[in-house]
Amino acid sequence: MRNRYQSITHQSFNNYHFVPQESWNDCGFACLAMLIDYFHNQQITLSELKNNYPKLPNEGLSFFDLQKLGSCYKLQGDGYHCDFESLLVNKQSTPIILNILNDLGLKHYVILTRISNNFVWITDPSTTKRDQKITHLNLKERYLGQIFVFQRQGFWKTDWQWGTLKRWTKKNSLFLGLLLGTGLLQNLAWFLSAFFIKIFNQWLILQTINFWELLAFISLLLCGLLAKALDGWLWQKISFQTWTKFWEIWEQNELLAPFKNSEDWQVWLRTANTCWNNLQSFWLGILALINFCLYGPFLTYLIIQNHWMLILPPLFLCLLNNLFNWWQSYKRKSQSSILKTTANLYQKELQIYLENRILFSKRGLIEGELANLGNTFQDYLTKQKNYQLTMLTKNTWTSFCQKFLTYGLFLVIFWLFNHNQILSLDLLYCFNLLYLWFHLTNELTDKVLNFYEQKTTLREFQNLNFFHSKSYRRDNQTSLLKPQKLKSFGWKNWDSLINWNWPPSFSSPNNLQIILSKQQLTHFFATWDKQEKPFTWNEKPLVDYHLKIIYLDDKGIILPGLVCHNLFWKNQNLTTSFIQQLNLDYWLRTYKLTFLTNCDSALTLQQRQLINFLHFCCLEANVYLFNDCLSALPINDQKQLLNLFLKLNAEKGLTIFGTSNLAFGPLGGIMPLREGMV
Repeated sequence: MRNRYQSITHQSFNNYHFVPQESWNDCGFACLAMLIDYFHNQQITLSELKNNYPKLPNEGLSFFDLQKLGSCYKLQGDGYHCDFESLLVNKQSTPIILNILNDLGLKHYVILTRISNNFVWITDPSTTKRDQKITHLNLKERYLGQIFVFQRQGFWKTDWQWGTLKRWTKKNSLFLGLLLGTGLLQNLAWFLSAFFIKIFNQWLILQTINFWELLAFISLLLCGLLAKALDGWLWQKISFQTWTKFWEIWEQNELLAPFKNSEDWQVWLRTANTCWNNLQSFWLGILALINFCLYGPFLTYLIIQNHWMLILPPLFLCLLNNLFNWWQSYKRKSQSSILKTTANLYQKELQIYLENRILFSKRGLIEGELANLGNTFQDYLTKQKNYQLTMLTKNTWTSFCQKFLTYGLFLVIFWLFNHNQILSLDLLYCFNLLYLWFHLTNELTDKVLNFYEQKTTLREFQNLNFFHSKSYRRDNQTSLLKPQKLKSFGWKNWDSLINWNWPPSFSSPNNLQIILSKQQLTHFFATWDKQEKPFTWNEKPLVDYHLKIIYLDDKGIILPGLVCHNLFWKNQNLTTSFIQQLNLDYWLRTYKLTFLTNCDSALTLQQRQLINFLHFCCLEANVYLFNDCLSALPINDQKQLLNLFLKLNAEKGLTIFGTSNLAFGPLGGIMPLREGMV
């Protein structure tokens, strides 16, 4: 199975099946077939694709047809307008489908597989070559400014075929051999204690030592030492290489800093951690299965040979423990699904609140929306506690079974010894073998259940596509599947904005909001029409707008959750260097806050205003409207924060600061309004 991040290294597309087109209008089908092989590692013919799309257009597939047909194979795609310069910048977004002109002057689909500083590599289904190297100038002359980007939406039904497993096993044969060899050596060492007990008893009671048993003991000791050293080196190397690959993906997408985009970072890091744990559990599960198949029958034979009644207690405990673990696994899986649904609901409600904050405030709905957010967040915390409690119960039960087995076996063996049904020579020997037998079965069940629970995590990680997201949705790059009109940007309207007829009572509470509502400013995002008209607003923008206005009042309304949620939400500029320039640690420490402080009703107005200001002053906007947003803070702190804001946002746009404090003097770059006058 191919790792999703191989597109970064540009190694994958040349190693997979090339599909030539059969007729002049089959280029779309051929490109899609190659991308299906790339994403799902499954070869498909053009006839199979055409059978799934009976209405074949004579002129070939459009972008809409590609999107519809790709969805049948768990591929989600979108078409975009993209200029040539932007295409070259996004080197990590390959492979993508380009719309170009062929030698006959007809529209033609090719796959862009790699981009360098001077050349690009394309796979053209009309030829017999893959990864043809051409110059930027050659491609620019034929490029029509339209691209189609696919990303994996899930596993296609034929992903887990024996052919896929065979290719993957052959590719990782060295790793498999080392891992399995290490596991076998390590588990051979489990017999050390049993052999030591037997040899010690022979020497103590019979005053003799069997040479071959002593040799076997020394060999097992060396195997154990070698396995321990090899196991540590192997897992350390695998872990280092795996996380190095993960970090390469993150760095090449310019999302390394966790403060740059907290939502993507948290999702990526959480899923990458789970993916790595899942991979480790998978290999340990394979080792547990092999060890059980090799040593389970042998241990059972040794135990029955000494006394068959000893097999009953661990057999009963294993069945009881496995049944409980299966039930807990089902319960954890359902709780995990509910927890994920609740988290998605909270994020969605939080996003809706942020995008409609001024509108809610205008209509008097802001308290109700905050209450709904708080209830959803509390529901999420409750479900998270239930999930953690279930995990704790599972671990506690397993530990209880192991302890019960230890004491129970001791009592059974002691009873057998008192009734002369077991020899002293075999007393501790049988006890050790029984405990090892229980350990093998319990580990096998635990690893299988763990892999079963987390098998969807690997799919989620492969579906996390950081290579195609948001890169092309910019001012002049609109979706081809959703026709929309771009509105022109008129600089003359800046004069009308600055020359508004501000009333004398501008600085009083809520009056700035009334002015905004009269000017139809009811949203964060705005765009001007072609005519000389006031602002027009869209509640659900389809494209990026040219003007962004941020309005901040004196109420200090913050979101439920933690301080870091309020500071980092949708804040692309809050990088590590920006945090140092903002002196964020100093301000949080001064007002007795941390990143993990819970934003509840216990926070003072000063703390809420500070959190609100630190969040919104880092967002990019053309106009900042501050209406007594720092009124609860001391005058010196207000001046320091505003000077810091000007230093960091000197070239971003116009800043209007309304204040009722007469002692507050003017600052360069900010227009303080008092009694309606600048």
